[in-house]
Amino acid sequence: MSMPAPTSPVLIVSPSELARRMSIPQPMTEGDRWVVEQAIVDAQTDLESYLGRPITPRTYTQAGLWPDPGQPFGWHLAHQPVIAVISSTPEVVDGQPTGRYSVVYTAGLDAATDPALEPMRRLVRAHAMASAPLRELARRLAPQPPRLPQSITVEGQSVTYANDNDSGQQVADGDRAVGSLPTFASCDQWKVRGRRAYQEPSRASAPWPYDQHTYTGQWGA
Repeated sequence: MSMPAPTSPVLIVSPSELARRMSIPQPMTEGDRWVVEQAIVDAQTDLESYLGRPITPRTYTQAGLWPDPGQPFGWHLAHQPVIAVISSTPEVVDGQPTGRYSVVYTAGLDAATDPALEPMRRLVRAHAMASAPLRELARRLAPQPPRLPQSITVEGQSVTYANDNDSGQQVADGDRAVGSLPTFASCDQWKVRGRRAYQEPSRASAPWPYDQHTYTGQWGA
């Protein structure tokens, strides 16, 4: 099973929206827009690391699969939720079919468009606004820089602000007041717990050319 090739990440928050929230004049120069985009990418990367899964759809290729009519898309696929199966190609050895297939499919959360995943977008906005390069950009360009978060703890303990007169002001863990800053814990319902390396289920036998009495399902995986 292969992982998707590296590509430019899909941003779940619009750079223009983030700039507007920070009172950064638009249109932005290419360099200023790049600073905003990288702040979003960094925040998304942190969130994905915390959740243990991508937050935007990816394309995967999974080899050595047996057809499985009991599965929603006809295959036992490692990455969930599955969005679509793109192709399924029979695998052959010495010109003979093995009964297994290589399947290309798209799967994953869609935090850019799914209304139910707004907590992810809200967290990414907050963490992007907390980044030092973006705070510096806002100080340089915004006529009246907004109140910016300075730090947000990973386990949801507290939030401090960079430009408060009272540097010790915090939003306590569990604070659900309107306007309070989100913590990573606000996305815990999508966190993958107890992650283990994926292992394709084996089969006791396989079609010719393999001997059904000796085949263990380990070949071609």
